[in-house]
Amino acid sequence: IAPTTTASEIVALVTERLAKAATESGKALESNDPEDFCLTVVVGSRERRLRDDFPPMKLQNPWGDGRLFVRRRDNVLAALQRGNETAV
Repeated sequence: IAPTTTASEIVALVTERLAKAATESGKALESNDPEDFCLTVVVGSRERRLRDDFPPMKLQNPWGDGRLFVRRRDNVLAALQRGNETAV
């Protein structure tokens, strides 16, 4: 991953590897289309969804210390129920 790699490129890589692992284990994925997923960053109880064209390597404090997660786009309401969520 380079400093200019975008959130959508990371999501595509993760979903590709997840689909490969699922196939090797004999399990089927509900969806492996990268368009169904987004990248989020979590710091404490705060969560922010990253724009698809945003390069996560350019996150600034405190977000640079956060954890990155790939989430389904249709589960945005679940993130809202657990804490703050907004597009960054």
